[in-house]
Amino acid sequence: SRDQIDAWCHSCEAKGNSDATINRKISALSKVMKVAIDYGGLEALPKMPRLRKERVGRIRFLTGREEDQVLQYMMQIGRHDISTFIAVLIDTGMRRSELLNVRPQDVDLKTGVIMVYGKEGKGTKNGGIRSVPMTQRVKGVMEGYNHGVTCFDLRESEIRHAWDAARSHMGLSEDKDFVLHACRHTCASRLVKAGVSLPVVNECLGHSNIQTTMRYAHLFPQYLINAAKS
Repeated sequence: SRDQIDAWCHSCEAKGNSDATINRKISALSKVMKVAIDYGGLEALPKMPRLRKERVGRIRFLTGREEDQVLQYMMQIGRHDISTFIAVLIDTGMRRSELLNVRPQDVDLKTGVIMVYGKEGKGTKNGGIRSVPMTQRVKGVMEGYNHGVTCFDLRESEIRHAWDAARSHMGLSEDKDFVLHACRHTCASRLVKAGVSLPVVNECLGHSNIQTTMRYAHLFPQYLINAAKS
């Protein structure tokens, strides 16, 4: 019933879910109930709550100095593996889960490309498969990771713990946007700043649509100015 759905939304709020997360959950619930109707488990779809207005998220990327600080801190605490993991995230723009699932056979050092298949070869977050070019730094890292089931034998929990420790060490504990996903933003913003076309950036990062990639163009207005002149 609608009362049950409203109570459920309130429980999501109590857990600290953001408006964006609650919207995703409402959409998922709506799809589940439509399936229930098709299979005779529900007579009619109750009136769903209106989707909430989502906060426009800040695109936080690492400066060159912040990148050096993070990588150096990981080395200081003896986590060379996490330091190289972060460096690859920054240079490739891959999602954390995508890089954790890269296998040695997915890395072609001759062509300088990493094939991103996602978890268990089932595709990436958006269901696709894409190739990601490697920088010289990434090639150097991957040359040493040619054994094991995956290139990086790391748990998400230990990466998150090390990142939070680095953030505290850098005095950025209050910067809630300084998260590991900022490495992906860093890669995208640097590509745009270097003049790489938005369709190419879109393909490299595996965005589901060009609108997502367009967010980065506004960080560097010169790109838009040049586009207007052409």
